[in-house]
Amino acid sequence: LIELGRTKEALTLMTRDSSGTQNDWIGEHVRGMILLRLDRLTEAIDVFRNGLERGVSYRHKSFFRTALATAYVRQRQFENAEELLADVSTKELAAPVLALRVQIDGMRHQFDRAAEHLHQI
Repeated sequence: LIELGRTKEALTLMTRDSSGTQNDWIGEHVRGMILLRLDRLTEAIDVFRNGLERGVSYRHKSFFRTALATAYVRQRQFENAEELLADVSTKELAAPVLALRVQIDGMRHQFDRAAEHLHQI
């Protein structure tokens, strides 16, 4: 549905179950990303914070941490975003973390630093 541009409809089909299984947390992350896409930042941040606080594993928490950092970048809360990104060390998130750092640096007009991060991707 999201690929068809029916993001709001996709959100209505998402359940709000964070009872603790891996699939529940994946669903919560997807729900948060949909909220982020809809520019409902406060709600998305709540979902990502909940996942970060209550998630089942370091790997899952890393996805929530990166998503929360993304929301903070959208709010121009760069220090909060950088603090979260500093704690993400999973290989599968290395490129997205660097991309967020490029974006933060660019938005701060720190273009040399942005270029350094870009070359690491």
